[in-house]
Amino acid sequence: MKRKKITAASLAVLAAMTVSTMPVMAEDEEKIGSVRLDFDIEMPEPEGEIPDVLDVETDTEGVEITDAYFTKNDDEWERGDRPTIKVELEAKDGWYFSSPKISKVDGLRDVDSKSIKRGSDKQEATVTIKLEEVGGELDAPEDLDWNDTEAQWEEVDDAEYYSVRLYRDDKKVATISTDDTEFDFYHWMTRAGDYTFEVRAEGEDSNDDSEWSDESDYLEISSSETYEGSVPSQTNFRDGKTESGKHYNSGGPGMSGSSPSSSNGWKQDQIGWMFYQNGNRVTYSWVRDGAYWYYIGPDSYMKTGWQQVNGAWYYMNPEAGGPQGSMRIGWLNLNNVWYYLDPSGAMATGYRDIGGYSYYFTDSGALLMNGAAPDGRMAGVDGILR
Repeated sequence: MKRKKITAASLAVLAAMTVSTMPVMAEDEEKIGSVRLDFDIEMPEPEGEIPDVLDVETDTEGVEITDAYFTKNDDEWERGDRPTIKVELEAKDGWYFSSPKISKVDGLRDVDSKSIKRGSDKQEATVTIKLEEVGGELDAPEDLDWNDTEAQWEEVDDAEYYSVRLYRDDKKVATISTDDTEFDFYHWMTRAGDYTFEVRAEGEDSNDDSEWSDESDYLEISSSETYEGSVPSQTNFRDGKTESGKHYNSGGPGMSGSSPSSSNGWKQDQIGWMFYQNGNRVTYSWVRDGAYWYYIGPDSYMKTGWQQVNGAWYYMNPEAGGPQGSMRIGWLNLNNVWYYLDPSGAMATGYRDIGGYSYYFTDSGALLMNGAAPDGRMAGVDGILR
């Protein structure tokens, strides 16, 4: 078989044809590099109606929304459905889609993934947003409330555990799992803002999981109320369970039972206690196990006694007053010296109002008793300033 000879002239013709089929952007046209979307829709729930058209807007200059819809062609949602949203975009005159990205999506709380695909003519683009699956048999948690920095909600019958999402100014900060119907988020509140949370009841099977609850009311945290330490790396606070849902014997410090044989939880060697998460030793971080907080030092071992973390002093139980290594809060008497540990665990210094009374604590944290405070008030034998 003879091979067809391609000449330089033929190549030139092919190149010209190829170029002629490619869209040519005028020099004065402006690029659309990112797209912002704002939805106002009811989130999918079992037996909920599937709308034909979605209410969505964009403030991205040069972009017009031509259509927005759920891809499922049916009347209502069923449990286990994974809703997918399509948003069709068109560039206005004088604009074109360069290599667009989705910079922001508001109004959707259960987004699993999002992407955008540009058309070949650069005048059209399609956004695809996939949501988490529609919940199962369990009821969604109710009566969400704040007790100081502790999130609380009503127990759900037959729930194995709960997933809790924390938001600051409507942006997700963390997602944790817990067996309890309360969780203290103080150590995640590192910035001032309005905090809220939502909860989902988790079943034995993912098809049983509830919908995410309605959001809680906002909790306003000022800059003086924020936590100044490191955010805990731990996200699984389920008693006796690993991230994968398999049971283990937690047997942590001060608790009965042996150390776990799995790759998660407390383990002890000849030096001390360590905490493992996803097979890795936690280092230089706070860890919550059950109702107690522990501090893991840079050497990966649990600390006891006085510990200075990010400029603040904390007292971790050596033996008594709770599980070994657990963080103390409230009044503490050591060697006949009184200290006060804030709800965050940080040692108090200076003037403090506690239980309706005023006290003064020295720079070492010791309560002033039988002496004059810097402002001239006298502290009695009980430490109360008068």
